[in-house]
Amino acid sequence: MPTPGNTEPSFSLGLEEEYLLVDLATRDLVSDPPAELLQRCIRETDGRVSPEFLRSQLEVKTSVCGGRCTARAKGWVEAAMGAMP
Repeated sequence: MPTPGNTEPSFSLGLEEEYLLVDLATRDLVSDPPAELLQRCIRETDGRVSPEFLRSQLEVKTSVCGGRCTARAKGWVEAAMGAMP
C-alpha cells in the first residue's frame, strides 16, 4: 500500500507474437523468403512487423499500451489469447 505522497509506479504493456514462415508443400521453414514479403508486411502494419534473427521468422508487435485495459480496449489481449491453444 502506498504511503501518502508516494504514488504507485506506472507501467506500460506491449504484446509480441512470433511467426515462422513455412513452405506449404514441404512443411520446412522457408530459408529465403522474398524481400518484398517483409517490406509489404511492414508497410501494411504501419511498421509493427519486423524481422527476427532467423530469416524464416517475423515478429508482430503492438504499440505501447498504458496497461491491460488499454490493450484490451484495442482488442490485442483477446487476439493474443485467441491464438493460444
